Amino acid sequence: MVDLFVLNVCYREKRLDLALEYFDFIKSKAEEDKSGPKSVLKDEDIKSENVVTESKAAVLFRLIYEHPKPLTEEEEKSVLRVTRDVKGVSWGLVGALAKTSKFEAALKMAEKFKFGDLTVDRNYDIRFPTNSVAPMAVLIKKLFEAEDKVEDAFRTLKSPFFHCYRNSLRFNQTGEFENLVAEIVGKNFLNVDQVGEFFAASNYFMTKRIAEAVRKAFKGAFEAKVDRLGACSKSESTLPSAALTSKNLLTLTTLFEKRVVNAFGSIYTTTIPAEFEDFKAFISAEEYDVVVDALNVALVKTYTGRDPPHKLLEGAVYQLKNRLGFKRPLLVMRSHQQRMRNFEEWKSDCAVYVLRNDSQDDPLMLMAAMNKDVPFVSNDNMTTHRNHLRDPEVMWLFDRWQMMKQIRHSRDMNKTQLTLPPLHVVEAVLANDTWHLPIARLRMKKFYHERHNLWPPETWLCIKRT
Repeated sequence: MVDLFVLNVCYREKRLDLALEYFDFIKSKAEEDKSGPKSVLKDEDIKSENVVTESKAAVLFRLIYEHPKPLTEEEEKSVLRVTRDVKGVSWGLVGALAKTSKFEAALKMAEKFKFGDLTVDRNYDIRFPTNSVAPMAVLIKKLFEAEDKVEDAFRTLKSPFFHCYRNSLRFNQTGEFENLVAEIVGKNFLNVDQVGEFFAASNYFMTKRIAEAVRKAFKGAFEAKVDRLGACSKSESTLPSAALTSKNLLTLTTLFEKRVVNAFGSIYTTTIPAEFEDFKAFISAEEYDVVVDALNVALVKTYTGRDPPHKLLEGAVYQLKNRLGFKRPLLVMRSHQQRMRNFEEWKSDCAVYVLRNDSQDDPLMLMAAMNKDVPFVSNDNMTTHRNHLRDPEVMWLFDRWQMMKQIRHSRDMNKTQLTLPPLHVVEAVLANDTWHLPIARLRMKKFYHERHNLWPPETWLCIKRT
């Protein structure tokens, strides 16, 4: 508490020099305590008082950020020295360095980002440290405003770091991101190709507000529809297929099994190894051309709210076989679903695997679909399982595969409706000399809490290259 009090006094008086001196004192005192007699201080006392913690470093970064003058080389070295061992606070320094036009140092620090440094919250959503939001916006704005740094700014926008940063924003932080993108586009910092490449690299679906900024910046932009096969209604273009190469599919399947399905030491403690090995042997030997998450289908909300679970599952199986032409669905069921009146009929007409009631069915169902590269029926967004892949490139492969393979289901007026996924890429893409940029569907209030790029856009913004 004494340390924080002294540092806050330095902050109030805007004395960066005194704050840096005090940090040196803290670190030297910690070294003395570690080398001195053990009876002087307990280990926890040393840890809590005589080290540079995140809260102490945060005061220093606020002071730097509001410092009226650019940091000198000596001050910059001092800051890096005293905060070297502090985790999770380097973003404040990124913003401070950017604000004082120390672009090389700021970029170098931002590029040290590692995906493994992120935290996973209780809903298994990946989050950036909250103190990374404003500093990254400052860095990118300052880079664009410095004419000789536009290429660095554009490279930062396209980096895997920025893609993960954008996807991790909480709902109350997304306004700042929208402001940033709209300002960059509105001030004509980017040409047509750079706008397309940015949205392609970040896998970002534009909101209506950003689409309006793009439309104003490029007078020839227009909105269009794209059908399931990828044909654009106005540009006479056909978007390319979303199918993964055999190599990428193998990479995704292998890492999904390793990091998600076979994670018995983490959240999948109820899926026993014996059941997992038996399921692997089953899907290797069995023939099927679509996988059904039977529990998810049986629990869908209906128009009347009265349809029994067996009717919902029966309707989905009927639609798959009679309307969509699938020959042999694989039903991944729970043990209690064996009591459904159609169970014996499904066993003869379909491939059926019954899991224990407390098993995790979603990761096994996804593994079965990946194993034979077939579609799957579920309304689950699979965000938890995607985030456990813990790698931006593999998560991008999962996104593309999921978009092309997931069949959504609904029940309306006693009829089951199955919505087939698009066969084309659903991301910013150049086709027939025209950039096609997806516009997000604002389905719900918590738009950014959902993975909005799971839902095919209703409209696209097209920009003809000149």
